[in-house]
Amino acid sequence: MLCCPAIDVPVYLNMANLKNKYNIANIFAQTPLFTASDWKYRHAGLMALSAIGEGCHQQMEGILNEIVNFVLLFLQDPVIAALLQTMEDQGNQRVQAHAAAALINFTEDCPKSLLIPYLDNLVKHLHSTMVIKLQELIQKGTKLVLEQVVTSIASVADTAEEKFVPYYDLFMPSLKHIVENAVQKELRLLRGKTIECISLIGLAVGKEKFMQDASDVMQLLLKTQTDFSDLEDDDPQISYMISAWARMCKILGKEFQQYLPVVMGPLMKTASIKPEVALLDNMENMSDDDGWEFVNLGDQQSFGIKTAGLEEKATACQMLVCYAKELKEGFVEYTEQVVKLMVPLLKFYFHDDILLMNSTVQMET
Repeated sequence: MLCCPAIDVPVYLNMANLKNKYNIANIFAQTPLFTASDWKYRHAGLMALSAIGEGCHQQMEGILNEIVNFVLLFLQDPVIAALLQTMEDQGNQRVQAHAAAALINFTEDCPKSLLIPYLDNLVKHLHSTMVIKLQELIQKGTKLVLEQVVTSIASVADTAEEKFVPYYDLFMPSLKHIVENAVQKELRLLRGKTIECISLIGLAVGKEKFMQDASDVMQLLLKTQTDFSDLEDDDPQISYMISAWARMCKILGKEFQQYLPVVMGPLMKTASIKPEVALLDNMENMSDDDGWEFVNLGDQQSFGIKTAGLEEKATACQMLVCYAKELKEGFVEYTEQVVKLMVPLLKFYFHDDILLMNSTVQMET
């Protein structure tokens, strides 16, 4: 339990038992938790206030407006500023990478209205960090932080949507450069994340703004698809490419139909993945860490399924739904083969999303 030199959290919990309106109203003035510079103390204070609310809700009703206004002040806590400052710690790449990852988690769930006031500062720091890390990639081959920064940019654009338009030209040239030049095997993940970032930015800013680069981006994606037609099944670029094609379809609409002959092959292959299953008399040599999940059937028997590829299969099914919805009659050429693939999946009970997408795609086709 977190505590501070003057008053700790258990004291507040004891105060809650008193159920005294005076004590609750004065808790704000008496505690240094809420004004401490260390965020952990402020967090402890808010958690204590939450616990008090459970025991003293009747007494708190009379001062609820005061309490709510007090708590709302903490929405201005400098979380983003702290993350951005940490992300610029050039001497510690792992710290930078973790800060960027934390920023991704924050922006993914952050309401657009709350993010917009910080957008200028966010973009400034992300761009400066990207430029530095891109140079480090060229000179030293280091990529850890750049991978996370690229995903951070994608997450910010995805949340900001049309508000990201003014920053589009700041990022797109560098992102296209990465996709065009990061062709080494060890850069596959970076390349995949960058493809994802470009497609999310395009979706965020809309067709009108993105069209200035749409042709170049499509050529890069087509080149990736053809040059790497023999990609290994576990290549991280595959899942990023599948999702990126679907976003491009949403952006281009009917104009995307011309690319279907290129994208449908790998997509159908991924959607056709058949998971490995087994009925085991014992599990002495198997564990969840081996990529298997098990259901106990009783009598010392278990049913196991290897989970590798299931998420990719689900994503591929979602993309088929996207193509059918966006292209409508333009998708008719592929209806028969998609239905043949999907009908057996109505009995695919290993993954809920696959069942759902399968039902949806059949309604669309």
